[in-house]
Amino acid sequence: MSQVASRNRGRPVRQVRLGLPRDRYVQVRRPGPDRAPADIDKLMGPDRTRAFMRRKEREITDKAEVESILSGALVCRIGLADGGEPYVVPVCFGYGDGTMYLHSAHEGKKIDMLKKNPRCCFEVDTCEGTIPSKRPCNWEMRYRSVIGFGNATIVEDVEEKKKGMNCILRHYSGTTYDFSDEEIKSVCVVRVDISEMTGKKFGS
Repeated sequence: MSQVASRNRGRPVRQVRLGLPRDRYVQVRRPGPDRAPADIDKLMGPDRTRAFMRRKEREITDKAEVESILSGALVCRIGLADGGEPYVVPVCFGYGDGTMYLHSAHEGKKIDMLKKNPRCCFEVDTCEGTIPSKRPCNWEMRYRSVIGFGNATIVEDVEEKKKGMNCILRHYSGTTYDFSDEEIKSVCVVRVDISEMTGKKFGS
C-alpha cells in the first residue's frame, strides 16, 4: 500500500492506494464528513454525561472545527475494556452523520472485546509540534484533539458494510469504490454510534 500526498482546500490530504482496479473508483469532490456540522449539536451539547474538561479555555465549542479535526486525523485510537483490563488500539476510520466506521480483520483481540462489551471511547488528534520554553516543565504541545464515547456494532448487512468501507476510503483518498459482495465479505466493518464527544486545542 503506497501513500501519495495531495492537496485539498489548501491542506494536505493523505491518499491511500489499496491496489484495487482503477476503473471501479469514483472521484468525489470532498473527503471527510458526509453531513453538515450542525447535525452534531446533540453530541456536543450541555446534556453530555461523561465529558468534563478542567481547562475550559482550551475547549473547542465550534462544531465545524471538531468535524475538521475528525476529517483531518490519520489515525483513530479506540479504547476498550474487558472487565478490569483496558485496551487501546489504533485503527483506520471514517466519520459521517454522527457515526464512525472502523476497518478490522474478522478475528482478533479488538473484536473479541467488542463482542463482550460494545461500549467504547475514541481519540483522534492533529499535532503540529512542541512549543519550547526555558523551563522544561513549561513546554507545551501545539495540538487539536477530539475525544468521544459510543457503542460499537459489528456490521453484518452487506450494503451497510459497503457504505462503511466507502466512508473510510473517502476519508483517506477522497474516492469511493464499487465493492463486490465477495470483496466486502472478506473484511470486518465496525460501526460506532457516537453518544458524545468534546474537542480541545492549544497553540493553534
